[in-house]
Amino acid sequence: VLLFVLGMCVAEMQVSVDGGKIKVVIPPERDALESKADSLIEVGDYSGALEVYRELYEEFGDLGYLLLQGYCYRKVGKFGEAFRAYGDVLSLSEGRWDVSIPALSGIGRTALESGNYGKGIEILEGHRGELPDSLIVLLGDIYLKAGMRQEARQAYIYALMDRIGVFEEGVLIPGCYGVVPEERRRFEEEAYLKAGELILGLEEISSEEPEASLVLGEMAWEGRDWEVALRWYQMAWKALGDPMAELQVAKALVMLGRNEEALEVLRGLELEGPGEMIELSGTFWLAGDVQGAGQVLDEIVEKYPQSPDACEAMFRLEVMERLKAVR
Repeated sequence: VLLFVLGMCVAEMQVSVDGGKIKVVIPPERDALESKADSLIEVGDYSGALEVYRELYEEFGDLGYLLLQGYCYRKVGKFGEAFRAYGDVLSLSEGRWDVSIPALSGIGRTALESGNYGKGIEILEGHRGELPDSLIVLLGDIYLKAGMRQEARQAYIYALMDRIGVFEEGVLIPGCYGVVPEERRRFEEEAYLKAGELILGLEEISSEEPEASLVLGEMAWEGRDWEVALRWYQMAWKALGDPMAELQVAKALVMLGRNEEALEVLRGLELEGPGEMIELSGTFWLAGDVQGAGQVLDEIVEKYPQSPDACEAMFRLEVMERLKAVR
């Protein structure tokens, strides 16, 4: 967190061009002060670091230093001052997410550490539309500490569902599998040439090129016609043997409320890539098999520990653990 914030400190930097390359040089006195603050943080002298960050903020006016003041206030237990510092960052950020999001995170963590849950809830809820999923989970943690279990559960569910699909009129719609955009455009152009009408042309093409069934399934999905989408993805699955088309069959069954049939498909699926397995886990969860969803996520973490999808899997597992605590 400290490195992230310090990376934002760009005011008063000297910028030059040398051999076509941009060089950014931090003035020596500023660099020395930052190094001093780093050293004080490393040895746990947060009061000393706080004084340095005050000096840096007064001299250079960078909001990153004000964020770091909030961090130091938290570490020395001065929670009122921490709330004030983070609140000042919010009011001065002018919509800059690179400082407003860390400030909101700091406010949430200050609320947890100080026990002033009401203040944290009030501020985070006031910025609900701006919060990334990680801060929605933090909000859920504050609700839980405040004894508001139902609100905590709602926050955790929202954070998890937001990773799985998009909400439309209260319904969660998972992502859709299809061909790459360039290939879709080719099929669409061929369809118009063949029949002068998109759907009819694609249907004719699909008998010779089964991939066109994926285009038809994707179009039906975009039109929220789950029955038609199911039919075309079933055809694509049978013709191509594509496990991702089979996964989309399961998703369509979920959207039709046929969860048991969807689970039967999912339990017979074998997907290898971590990204595909993330989709598989999400569909298990939508179909009501939380245990199956967790098993797939555990497998991703075990098999692909260096993959970015492993980080996503761990995030989902943490949220699912929180949900167990608020059942």
